[in-house]
Amino acid sequence: MIKKLLLFVLVLLVALIAAIPALADPPPSSGPNVVRYDGIVYLHTVDEAKGLSAIVGADIVEFCNSFRGFDLVSIQDIQVPEDANRIVEIAHGDDVTTSIWPFTDFDCGLFTTVEPVATGTTDVVNTDNDLEVFNNPDNVNWNAYGFTAHGRLTAPDGSTMQLNVMSRCVWDGVDSDSGRCASGINMK
Repeated sequence: MIKKLLLFVLVLLVALIAAIPALADPPPSSGPNVVRYDGIVYLHTVDEAKGLSAIVGADIVEFCNSFRGFDLVSIQDIQVPEDANRIVEIAHGDDVTTSIWPFTDFDCGLFTTVEPVATGTTDVVNTDNDLEVFNNPDNVNWNAYGFTAHGRLTAPDGSTMQLNVMSRCVWDGVDSDSGRCASGINMK
């Protein structure tokens, strides 16, 4: 009897463990309000205090030389039931192309002639709580959006460093002067 009970428990545990990946993966769509897909990411932020800029989602040198390839990330768009005009977007990507530059201008002349501080890949999360706020005439939200990127990059001399990038912004969706952002680029 004990052997049968132990065998039953073992079979049950194996079945449960085998089902975990299926339970952990969300369906392609969770009803009419959620859509999941792979899409491109391209993010740029600056740290004025440190004189640095971060490019996430593309090789900026290739971009400046007319190559338009961007990294793909998993994106989830959620239409908020209480506000049919509002879409919340969450994007997540692993091993996303990232580079840090020793200037704050977005200038292809600089990107193609100045050596980057570091390059590599990062894990990225990008959020936007009102993706199309500018298309919503009845907007009552301040749109909060931004991203984080974390990973190890390599400097031109071959040394590696841990990178943490953060950019967070808010905007009323109407007045371009109302936008406020905070960003930071930290390397250790």
